[in-house]
Amino acid sequence: MRGVRLTGVLLVLAISACAPAKLEPGREKKVSEVAHEAALVRGLSGGEDADARMALARWASDAHREGWSKEPVFVKANGRLFYVRYAPAGAGVFSPTSFDRLEPAAVHSTEGIPMTGYRKKRESPWQWYQPKEVSQKLTLHVIAGKRMADYQNVDFRLVGRN
Repeated sequence: MRGVRLTGVLLVLAISACAPAKLEPGREKKVSEVAHEAALVRGLSGGEDADARMALARWASDAHREGWSKEPVFVKANGRLFYVRYAPAGAGVFSPTSFDRLEPAAVHSTEGIPMTGYRKKRESPWQWYQPKEVSQKLTLHVIAGKRMADYQNVDFRLVGRN
């Protein structure tokens, strides 16, 4: 009887030793978050590399979804503080509040960050016909402003594009 228990224990130990190690996705996520945050800092500081532009596009989309594009906001990334605000609407410049959602566009551009703004049709009688949303091609221009003692000013400008 004692030999059977010992054999069972040894069998369980042998099987558990052969099982693959459990991977921790949290570590990978943290590394990617750090890389994204560093790219965001480069973009907010005026950097033009592809990673910085993509980080800014993702941040602008997420911030709009959370409602942060209505008011100026302080953004802390990699220990630096940025004061981000959108330029007011004017000739060819759109307010972010004109759109229900902002998404990064899959278009390459040499100037600015390509975005697409979507809004639901609200005008009668056209609101009942397809499509239910109207899209607008936009370019997000990031203007890194003056650096103050504690933070840096950053202006976002949404400009229509063809």
